Amino acid sequence: MRTFRDLYNKIMGSRCQNVSLRRRMIRYLLGMLLLAVGVLILILAGCGLILNAEDRMAEALQSQLESVSAKLEDEVEDLEGYALNLARQLSRSMEYQMEHGDFSAAEFNDSAEKLLELQRAFYGDLNATLLMSGSSGAFAVTDATVNTGLEESSHSRSGLYLRANNIGRSVRIVPDPVLFRGSAEIAREKGLELHSRWNLEFDVNLLPEWGKMMGQDGNVAGEILWTEKMRLRDTWEDVLLLCTPIKGSMGNAYGICGLELSELFFREKYPAQESDFGTMITLIATLEDEELHVERGMLGDAEGTWLEGMETLSRKAGKKFQTFTSGRGDFLGVMKDINLPVADGKRWVAAILVPQNSGISYIRKSRWMLMAAAVFFSALMLIMVAHASKRFVRPILQVLDDIKGKRQGDEATGRPIAELEELKSFLTSRRENQKLEQLPENIEEMLREFKRRVETLTPTERTLLNYYTEDLSLEEIAEKMFISIGTAKKHNTNLNRKLDISSRSQLMVYVELFKRCDRLDDIKKQTTT
Repeated sequence: MRTFRDLYNKIMGSRCQNVSLRRRMIRYLLGMLLLAVGVLILILAGCGLILNAEDRMAEALQSQLESVSAKLEDEVEDLEGYALNLARQLSRSMEYQMEHGDFSAAEFNDSAEKLLELQRAFYGDLNATLLMSGSSGAFAVTDATVNTGLEESSHSRSGLYLRANNIGRSVRIVPDPVLFRGSAEIAREKGLELHSRWNLEFDVNLLPEWGKMMGQDGNVAGEILWTEKMRLRDTWEDVLLLCTPIKGSMGNAYGICGLELSELFFREKYPAQESDFGTMITLIATLEDEELHVERGMLGDAEGTWLEGMETLSRKAGKKFQTFTSGRGDFLGVMKDINLPVADGKRWVAAILVPQNSGISYIRKSRWMLMAAAVFFSALMLIMVAHASKRFVRPILQVLDDIKGKRQGDEATGRPIAELEELKSFLTSRRENQKLEQLPENIEEMLREFKRRVETLTPTERTLLNYYTEDLSLEEIAEKMFISIGTAKKHNTNLNRKLDISSRSQLMVYVELFKRCDRLDDIKKQTTT
């Protein structure tokens, strides 16, 4: 407690010390500078030129896009590598069968036994690829059919198609394959469940890449082709298929194989990301004539928005981000080209979108919050400047009043200014000197004569005179001397007679003269000896 009291006394003592005019001016100017900064921030924030919420939103969207596109490119590269390796393995298996069976590829047609043996040979590679690639399906289609006499034999082809049946939000450690296309004997032998829309063979009319990769248009297309989003026959599932030709050692095509990326799988791998400015949605789509064709690509989890993956969005470029519009609503977002080989050479992009209403709401809210903070800061600085101005000006006015003699009593407030106190002392001293110069010429004789009269006073009368020099009233003197007012008046009468004065006013004139001559101690000593 004592330590706290000492600290308080030091602080209060320091407040009473003189503060230089320069320090006060620096504080005042610093407050004005901070006020100007606050007003400037308010103006710039209102114009959206600083701490722009649009910039923060654009940076967050761009950062998410870079992360997603990098992940997509890595996954596409991995899937393409698995597909190429699968094609090589299947080509070896097929040529091994033909070499040991001493027959040509054309003899797979109309031979259920040969096609069943081929599917048995394919199963191990397809299942291993499905397990390692992390895709939602793996398939192989050969250029052969079980019965060329059927009407649909021109577009029906034998093969094997395994699909993962346990796609979910949890990590899929071991896929649970079902047989979507292929011989039911394979399902029985491998203990597989048949898909609810199982068929024995593929309808290659639903696979435009088939003709290009089989060279029916004159040349075999590149090593890798991706399809646009397509609906698996007789199902509600949309998929992208990664296709690569199964090439023989002579460069001829035996069929195609590849991997599946289902929309359900894509949604699980790219969930919606919540942010301050709305739900961030991931998609890959084709961009053609300033239109984003979501219906051709894949849409990540879009929960909480109206996107269903079958829309076409009109694109309008902007400085920070782009606007994507449809009849049902608008989105703000950013996009980036991705390398996805397709047969028609269309431009594929990855995009990150947020609903426009939530994005605009975030921008407005951020701007208003910034402006409110700037207003509060400016108001606080204004109060500080007003307070500093008051503390800066008041001591100056007080000193001026002192110099003019207008201020009565001890009215000083605040901390005095050192330079002004020195000025006041100088002017006061100069004025006193001027007053002394105006005193009568015989002042020394008057003072000497008055001092001689004081020497005739009794000790009690000297004490009475001493109290008069302290500007006490007769009643106060009587109280301090522990005498009655009547006795005090009697001593006062004797005092006036001996000093040859008729009133207290005359006495105070002499006292004032001794004060101005700085010789008050001469008569006070007389009263105390």
